[in-house]
Amino acid sequence: MLSLVCLLYACAVRHNAALAVFPFALWSGHIAWKVFRARRAVPLGSALGLGTIIFVILGSSVPLINYGLFNAQRTYIFQTLLVYDLVGVSIRTNRVFLPSYLQTTATGPSITVTVQDLQRIYTPNTLVPLFRRVLRLARDPGEVSELVSTWLATIPRHPKAYLGHRVGIFVRQFGLTGSPFNPFMWGIMSNDLGIRLRPTALNRTVMRGLNALKTGPVFRGWLYLLATAVLLRVVVARGGRLLVPGLVLGSSGLLYSLPYFVVATTAEFRLYWWMVVASLVLAVVAFSRPSQVTTPL
Repeated sequence: MLSLVCLLYACAVRHNAALAVFPFALWSGHIAWKVFRARRAVPLGSALGLGTIIFVILGSSVPLINYGLFNAQRTYIFQTLLVYDLVGVSIRTNRVFLPSYLQTTATGPSITVTVQDLQRIYTPNTLVPLFRRVLRLARDPGEVSELVSTWLATIPRHPKAYLGHRVGIFVRQFGLTGSPFNPFMWGIMSNDLGIRLRPTALNRTVMRGLNALKTGPVFRGWLYLLATAVLLRVVVARGGRLLVPGLVLGSSGLLYSLPYFVVATTAEFRLYWWMVVASLVLAVVAFSRPSQVTTPL
């Protein structure tokens, strides 16, 4: 049961965590079937079906808790991704594709947004500059609906520009070009909780070590993508009772990271941290002592 609480927490803190949770939910169904029906064989279809039900319950519980229990305010956070895509396409086609409420700048309703304005604030590293001066976040559901309609009407008509925008972010995020973007943070951001960092000698030593590594392979996502794929192959080849845990762990890391090709809004290293952790644990699983006992899933 504790593992399900952890999976629920994962779904709650990141939207794309659902895909990473899915393999673990399926495995949970298999384990639950074995625990509660120990004297019977475990039908693969039934175990996967139970796991799918667990996944649906976990996913649907998050909005129920947020908006039902805590009455959270809807911020329509997905709008940042849609605006980022539209700006990227606008720059590559030299034509502004934005909903009407974004056609004028946030600093003045009489100032029309131009392609040149968008070029000055656009970067494949992060979308944050978009909303500092020129553009604004929508609060009205009608504006959000208009944004969705604009995205659906624009992206299919300009696939080359969209792919160029997405590839640019992906290669930066996974360290395929240039230096890794913001691989770690120095100190603590200003906050209203009164939390301040008081660096110790150990902290300064660790940060100097990280700083020396920040342009090397340690903070490049492609390395962990490749490692995960290779280690999955090793796990399958070796088999044994760790086959299923290895497959679950590796597929979870890949399902978490690869969709960033279409949903990433920044190239920061922190976004694929789960894949890093999964690949490191998968290395331990892959090269553990093989067993002749197999797991029936």
